Amino acid sequence: NTGYLKNMSTTSAVTAGKIGQALNFDGVDDYIRVSPSSTLNDLGPLTYSAWVYQNAAPGSENDIVVKRRRIFALTNLISPSTLYFITSNDSVNTSVRSNASIPLNKWVHVAVVWNGQVGANLSYDFYVNGVVTGKTTFNTGSNSVLSDVPNDLTIGAFTDGSGGFVNGKIDDVRVYNRVLSANEIYQLYNMGR
Repeated sequence: NTGYLKNMSTTSAVTAGKIGQALNFDGVDDYIRVSPSSTLNDLGPLTYSAWVYQNAAPGSENDIVVKRRRIFALTNLISPSTLYFITSNDSVNTSVRSNASIPLNKWVHVAVVWNGQVGANLSYDFYVNGVVTGKTTFNTGSNSVLSDVPNDLTIGAFTDGSGGFVNGKIDDVRVYNRVLSANEIYQLYNMGR
C-alpha cells in the first residue's frame, strides 16, 4: 500500500531511522494517508507495529496507526507516555492501555495485537522492545466495531487528519491481518536493534 505525505516536505521530513529512513512528524499537522484497500479494510484479528521516537510527551493522544475506530496511539495516561488501543462502534469504546512507560528521545519498538473479537472474547496484548507488557482495560462496553471500508489508514494522526498529531519520528510501520506471535514480534524488534 502507498502512503501519501500530508503537510510534510518530501525533503525535510525524511530523517535517519531505526531501519533505514524514518519520517519526522512536527506534532502540528503532519501525517501520512493511505487510501482504503481490501488488504487494510475491516482487519480483525490484527497486529500494528512501528518504531517510534517521541520528542515530547503527548498532550492527550498521539496516533501511531489509525483505521477509523481501530486506533493505536501514544497517550499521557502514564508519564511520560504509554500505548493505547481503541476499538469502537462510534457509540461505545473498548479501550486498553499498556502498563509500560514509553520514554522520550529514544527509539522504541511498539506493537499491539488484537484477536478481532469484542465483548467477552476480546483479547489484546502490547509489546515494547519485543517484550509483552501488562495492560489495563477500561470502557469495555462495545460489542461491535464499525466497518472501516470507506476510511483511509493514517500514520501520525487521527483518520481525518484532525488531531492526534505525533511529535517525533516513526519508522517501519507494519500492519498485519493476523495476531503475530510473541516470537514474531521479538524478531521485528531484533531487526532494528
